Amino acid sequence: MQILPLNNDIFDRIFHFLPSLDALVSLASTSKTFYDVFSRHSNSIKLAVAYNLVGPALPQALSVVRLREAGDSRASILLDSVGMSTNLTTSEMRDLKRVVDIVQGLENIFSIR
Repeated sequence: MQILPLNNDIFDRIFHFLPSLDALVSLASTSKTFYDVFSRHSNSIKLAVAYNLVGPALPQALSVVRLREAGDSRASILLDSVGMSTNLTTSEMRDLKRVVDIVQGLENIFSIR
């Protein structure tokens, strides 16, 4: 029995507008209904939250994170949407957040100048 008389598609759409990984974890742990919806659609929800966090540069940022995890430093690897259809892990989401924080810090430094 659902606490709120809403369709699961509405719960899914709510997840798609979350701005951060912390908000995602918080909402998923709010109720059994939210957790069930997240469990069924976890990949699309994580990709949507990652896009909200990073923006249109998500494929490139994800490539940087995955190259860093693999320990691969070759500059000839193309940065495109490779891997966007695969599952995002929690560690990749955290690494994306770190990359976003670094870029925002650099933007702040250069905007002061």
